[in-house]
Amino acid sequence: MGNYRSFDIDNTIVIDRSGKTENAKYVAGLLGLNENQVVKQINKNYFLDVSVIIGKDYHNYLKN
Repeated sequence: MGNYRSFDIDNTIVIDRSGKTENAKYVAGLLGLNENQVVKQINKNYFLDVSVIIGKDYHNYLKN
């Protein structure tokens, strides 16, 4: 958990960090995101499969 490199992200995205795109798409689906909100930025040094970057549109994905 931590901050992304910028606080000026308009849209929430899921980043594939391991090359296991199916995991990133699964997380995106759980959040109600489209597949076009999944991007690939592989970084094996992070030791994780996906990162979720919460954008300014976060209110679209919160449930009561």
